[in-house]
Amino acid sequence: MEISVLIPAYNEENKITRTIESLYKLKEVKQIIVIDDGSWDNTALVASKAGAQVIKLSANRGKGAALNEGAKYISKDWVALIDADLEETASELKKLIPPVF
Repeated sequence: MEISVLIPAYNEENKITRTIESLYKLKEVKQIIVIDDGSWDNTALVASKAGAQVIKLSANRGKGAALNEGAKYISKDWVALIDADLEETASELKKLIPPVF
């Protein structure tokens, strides 16, 4: 099983790296897409350096719009929606995998 992860983010440069790193520790996570929802900080740059695919929106359009935009880039059969500020607890996604499969 391979999972794409969508992460809508707005001004999360201080937390996004730890969130991405925690997710990449899960063998099932094969794609991480960060949708920078018009941030004025360095969220997009930091997320890219952490290994995520980044989509940058020119203005803040809200979480739903960011997720809809990110959904266009999903390449795996399964998708997880994760908040940008979860940091190390993002790895708790692993608890959701066995019940689904």
